[in-house]
Amino acid sequence: MSVEQNKEQNKEIVRRAIAALSRGDMEGFLADAADDVTLSVMGSMFPPIQGKQKVLKGLRNSLVARLAGRGAAVAFALSLPLSGVIAYRYWVGAGRLRSRLRFGALALTREHAARRLTTERQALIAELERAKNDYLAATKGSSF
Repeated sequence: MSVEQNKEQNKEIVRRAIAALSRGDMEGFLADAADDVTLSVMGSMFPPIQGKQKVLKGLRNSLVARLAGRGAAVAFALSLPLSGVIAYRYWVGAGRLRSRLRFGALALTREHAARRLTTERQALIAELERAKNDYLAATKGSSF
């Protein structure tokens, strides 16, 4: 690839990024960026932001700050971890529901196997409980 072709390709990448940014499309703005991209703002008192996800989060926060003010940006930034926790709890609950549905289907189709698995599980739990009690008795409740 010649130097001129490389320059044109770089210009096109910048044009796409600016067009995406003007539409408010942050993911499109970073579409051609590497995963370890670094964003530094000239004259800013803040240190450079490194990593595609962190840059995306920073851009969203600054966009909210410009549109709705600093208070809304702080509230928005604080809400992101909370929404992540809620999403995590949702997926954990969905996983538990899926495993219970699978076990329910097993119990309906193969009752004997399901009963055997349940009995083995109860025996394992009882054995773990005995081991815990033996350990606590031997160490007198101390972990040292």
